[in-house]
Amino acid sequence: MDQPRLNIIVESQIDADLIRAIYGPVFQGGFRFYAGQGKASLATLARNLLFHEGSPILLVMDSDTTDSRRVAEQKATVEFALRGAIHPGSPEVAQLGSLPIRVFAFVPEIEVVFFEAPQFLERLLGIRISPERMKEGLLAPKAAMTDVLQEVRPGIKARDIVAKIDSEAASLLGAGKQASALKDTIDSLLATRAEVGA
Repeated sequence: MDQPRLNIIVESQIDADLIRAIYGPVFQGGFRFYAGQGKASLATLARNLLFHEGSPILLVMDSDTTDSRRVAEQKATVEFALRGAIHPGSPEVAQLGSLPIRVFAFVPEIEVVFFEAPQFLERLLGIRISPERMKEGLLAPKAAMTDVLQEVRPGIKARDIVAKIDSEAASLLGAGKQASALKDTIDSLLATRAEVGA
C-alpha cells in the first residue's frame, strides 16, 4: 500500500466525513483518516502513527471552549506529547523529527463550521436561520445544530446532513472562517511534506 500524503486523526467518523466535505475531492487519494474514541485517545493514536506510518500527521479536535488561552494550551499540550514521542538519539529521530505534525482545534466544536457558513444551512435545510440561533451556534454548535435539525426535520441527524453535501454545498461550507483555516493548514502540511521529500 502506498504511503498516504497525510494522516488525519479525528475524534469520530462524522468529523472525518465533514473534513472530507470541507476540503473537497482532493481526498480521493493520499489522505488517510483515523477516528479515535473521543479526544482522550487522539495523542496515543498519533504517536502510534508516527512510528508505524511515518507520514505527516494532522490531529483535529474540538477545543470544547471559546477561551483562546485554553485553546492554545490544549494545542501546545498535544503537540508536546506528540513531539515527546520522538526520543533524541533514537534511530527514528532522523526520519520522524522532520515530519510535519500539526494540531488543529475547532473552537469550540467542529459543528461550528455550519454556523460560520449560514448560506450552507439555508441551502441544505431550505430555511433561514435566525440571528439568535446563529449566535448560539457559534458558542455551542453541537447543541444548536441538534436543535435546528429537530425543529426543521425531526429525526434527522448531523451525519445525514453531511452525507448530502454536494460540491456547491461544500464550497459554501468551506468558505467559513474555521473551515478555511483547516484547508490552509492541510495545504501547509502538504507543502511542507513536498519540501521535506524533495
